[in-house]
Amino acid sequence: MKSNLWKISFATLLAVITTSTTLAAKEGDDLMSDTSDVLSIEKLYDVKDLSSVIEDSTELNTLESKNYNSESASRSSNRYSKKYLKKEAQSQRKSWIPHIEEHDYVSDSSSLFFRTDIGLGLLYFKQVSNFLSGAPAREFSLHASNGIIKGGLMYNRTPLYEFILGYRFLNYLQAAFSFVHQGNVTIQTNPSFANYPERASVGFYQLTSNLDLNAILLKLYVTSPWTLYCKSTMTNLYLGTGIGPGWQSWVSNTLNVANNQDNTYRSVLFPLKQKISANLVWMSDLGFKVQGVQPIPPFSLLFGCKFNLWGQARNIGKLTQQSSSKFALSKPFTIKTIYQWSPYIGFQWNFSNVQNLIQQRTRYSNVSKLSTQFNVGAGFLYFRKLRGNLIGKPNQNGDNDGWQSAPAKGKISYNRTPLFEFLIQQQLNPFFKTALSFQTQGGISVSTNPTTTNASSSFVADTARLVSYLNLNSMQLKIFYQQAINEGCNFADFFPFLGFGVGAGWQTWTRTYAQRSGYRGNTLEGGFQPLKQKVSANILIGLDAGLQATRTASNGFFSAIIGCRYNYWGQARNIGKQSQQGGRGPWSMGLEEPFRIKKIYQWSPYLGVQWNFIDSHFSKKPLFISGKSPASWKPFFGDIVEIQKAQAFFTQFNMGIGFLYFMKVQGNLAGYPQYETKLARDVKIKGRLSYNRTPLFDYQFGYRFCNWLKAALSYQHQGNVTVQTDVLPNAIEDDTWTNQFTQLAADLTLDALFLKGYLECPKALIWKNCATVAYLGMGVGPCWQTWKRGVLVQPVAIENYFNTVVTSLRQKTSANFGLIFDLGFRTQSACLNTGFSMTCGLKLNLWGQARNLGNFNDQLNPRFGLKHPFRIKQVYQWAPYLGVQWNF
Repeated sequence: MKSNLWKISFATLLAVITTSTTLAAKEGDDLMSDTSDVLSIEKLYDVKDLSSVIEDSTELNTLESKNYNSESASRSSNRYSKKYLKKEAQSQRKSWIPHIEEHDYVSDSSSLFFRTDIGLGLLYFKQVSNFLSGAPAREFSLHASNGIIKGGLMYNRTPLYEFILGYRFLNYLQAAFSFVHQGNVTIQTNPSFANYPERASVGFYQLTSNLDLNAILLKLYVTSPWTLYCKSTMTNLYLGTGIGPGWQSWVSNTLNVANNQDNTYRSVLFPLKQKISANLVWMSDLGFKVQGVQPIPPFSLLFGCKFNLWGQARNIGKLTQQSSSKFALSKPFTIKTIYQWSPYIGFQWNFSNVQNLIQQRTRYSNVSKLSTQFNVGAGFLYFRKLRGNLIGKPNQNGDNDGWQSAPAKGKISYNRTPLFEFLIQQQLNPFFKTALSFQTQGGISVSTNPTTTNASSSFVADTARLVSYLNLNSMQLKIFYQQAINEGCNFADFFPFLGFGVGAGWQTWTRTYAQRSGYRGNTLEGGFQPLKQKVSANILIGLDAGLQATRTASNGFFSAIIGCRYNYWGQARNIGKQSQQGGRGPWSMGLEEPFRIKKIYQWSPYLGVQWNFIDSHFSKKPLFISGKSPASWKPFFGDIVEIQKAQAFFTQFNMGIGFLYFMKVQGNLAGYPQYETKLARDVKIKGRLSYNRTPLFDYQFGYRFCNWLKAALSYQHQGNVTVQTDVLPNAIEDDTWTNQFTQLAADLTLDALFLKGYLECPKALIWKNCATVAYLGMGVGPCWQTWKRGVLVQPVAIENYFNTVVTSLRQKTSANFGLIFDLGFRTQSACLNTGFSMTCGLKLNLWGQARNLGNFNDQLNPRFGLKHPFRIKQVYQWAPYLGVQWNF
């Protein structure tokens, strides 16, 4: 009896001690015990989606914010159970009914992030200088004493890009470095009537320029403490501000002086030297960020509006800054303030530990050997050993007079534009990987320094130069060597790398002119001699060095990259060679000695991001899809529903090459009105239009309704396209005007906003832990073609002297109802729904008509247009592309 009583007492005492210890632990660390329970191994066996593994932990954070796990709540378990409350929070966040919570509990409070924004840059110009009179005044006295600027500046809207690398210190505080770029902006003044002191005449001045905006900013962001939850997404407001150095590149500056004297129309373009205006740039940024509710979401979508203060534009066309050129503006062109509003859409990737809540319970995921990478950098070009004589062949400048020789020499001035690179990579072993690389850089305005023409003493202020647009493209096969270093750093793994690449590179020299001008007595001679577009293909050699950083626990799923690249682009050959101009008659518009550059090379510092596929799942049990292992070397078809969520928001970025086609080109390039009866009466367009291939960018945001149907809003943009007709012969009436030709050139920008629908195959091709699905898309919506910087150039010879009649045409925008057809396939990990996939496909875009370019009634006063406007019945496009897609 005593023995049994002793046993009962001991058991009771042990139960009391155990219960007290359990209660103390429960009161002191109630949240941690539930988190461990949620993440137990038993619950991980059948999980294929990372977000479902850690969703319950997110709900527990919400309960903590509502004090549901407090001591009083724990003791009143008869009223609420935590399991019930977690399900309640889960249903609220998955509901379409929005609700607000006070804090953001799911973001990593300390992590790196990379962000890229694209917006529409709306520019405003305040206090523009009033005069465009030429200098020296005695050379311009017969043309105009002044040209007063009236009205605002005309320009085309182009995208504003921003690339940001930053660090989140707290949930509400972030700091970042930012690079901002907007290019391909064509600025024009309204035609300004000139005052003629010596004779009555009709004439005007007009200044045309290309503007590039760049800035490097230090930015600070503050995020709102209130979070809006709706349909498994969370939204936060943010406010940012930044300051740093910025520079405006005013390139291809041209003063057009036109008049009509004694019923004779004359027009001469005067090139002005490139000008860079540096300022302190200030930016403010207001918007909201949308991301998934899973803890530490790797991807976010942003919407907002920026205000940029770019500062002054100073001393464009100042005489003392024109090198050896004798022509300039008597009062330099200035703008006191340039500012900008830019609505935008952005994408952000957090360099955070996406697995920190489960890494203690299961092994790391293994990244795939397949990855994609996107880089953007500044392209600094260098040109060595210029050769060529810029005199026309055959020489139409007289036997013993005029421009006898104009050798190209000195440095080439150009504007710095971004260099984009897209890579698909395969890891060979821990140290080596190989990649297929596509690089493109466009919008480069190139001009040689003005050079004297060795003319006779009867010529005054005689100069010559070559001006052109340059686009660079390449396809390379690269190999990289990388070595991991992470001494003393538990936050991230660092991989220094070296790369070597070789492949094909091609330079497209388009809208190329040899400009010659000078005064012979009181008569201005010269102008622009148009040259045919030239493509120089070379073997491209590239070298790469940099540093790749990866969050340690994420094991390489997402990486940030910083580096520097060297590209050797080879030679530029035979620009302006006479036999390649395709001219008719005795004068084929060539150069006496073609323009050549022996060496073109480039340095480009850059930032980039890399995405890897996942080769394993978070389970100790084998994974099967449709009863088969996804790691099999034998491909098979499986249900895509077993890999990804049926419903989700997604965003997508594509980059491809836009191949344009023009159907039924019409128009008569004879100038109108016919001030000069000896000018051409009939210049019908013959032959194909020449243009340069440039990248087509596509940004999408959409929703997947089920595993075979999704819809998206798509914005497409292609810029830096220069379109030219052939140099066409004219019909002339008088022997005084000999060897007369005509060419129309214009810059083209394509933009579209489409509503797209996609049909995806519900079956995926599974092979080596990758799942590939085919898709078909179709979209409709408004699209617009912007034809800007249109110029009708008519080179002629008068009494054996070269001259040019130039008619500047007003910018024209043709809006249409466009169609798009999209066929391709999408590849993602078959082991884990990380939200990332890679796309590859082919698009057909119908851009509609180009209408009434050069229509006389559309021109500003004084009016000079085309006899019959330039028209294209249908502009369409094929564009092969690569891209990346992110699911929420």
